[in-house]
Amino acid sequence: MGAYVTKAALIELYGETDLVRLTDRANSPPTTIDDDVLDRAIADAESFADTYLRARYTLPLAEVPAVLTRQVGAVTWWHLKGPNRAGEDDRQAYEDAMRWLEKVADGKAVLVESDGDQIAGKADVQIVGPDRIMTVTTLQGF
Repeated sequence: MGAYVTKAALIELYGETDLVRLTDRANSPPTTIDDDVLDRAIADAESFADTYLRARYTLPLAEVPAVLTRQVGAVTWWHLKGPNRAGEDDRQAYEDAMRWLEKVADGKAVLVESDGDQIAGKADVQIVGPDRIMTVTTLQGF
């Protein structure tokens, strides 16, 4: 399994300049992406997403759908910016990601592979036992 979101994906989604600004806490002005800061934010967002995905899917996933990359990217971005620096668009993207993850956990949204096939989820548990001996019908007359 690959990571849900990568440095390259975040650069594509949000731009390198902003990633430099948000992660380089050692230089003033910021000059490079601090991989340690970025990796920590990605790991936090992925762990958070796992708490939702685990409800329906066996982890690790064999393939990471693009929609999962975008949603975990939004959560990572929120973690990097924090609520004090995040704008309205950032807040909305984070809240949309949270609602989507909740839908995945509830089975109302599914993960789809790049070929269009639905990723197999955990099998629903079904308990099967013997037929009931005492039912309304068999107890009539007692």
